Amino acid sequence: MSIEAKDSRAAETQIWTRLNRVFREVFDAPGLEVGPDTTAADIDEWDSVGYITLIVSIEREFGIEMIGPEIGELQSAGDIVELILSKVAVTS
Repeated sequence: MSIEAKDSRAAETQIWTRLNRVFREVFDAPGLEVGPDTTAADIDEWDSVGYITLIVSIEREFGIEMIGPEIGELQSAGDIVELILSKVAVTS
């Protein structure tokens, strides 16, 4: 999948917008805003089942596939964005 943006900063902004939407839908929290330092400890519903649902939803939203070791290394929303950026092409 690719993200159309003029540069990597614009691509990252688009990813954050879409990722926040995914988090809101998965955790049924319309006002939720996640940032680079957001972790499971910050969201009560982010338990093991919520995490699986989140990963699957992110894969669908961005048209990517995350493998076990990658998923195991994710500690924050910022880590998720970095992984997404590494898997999508940024086109202008």
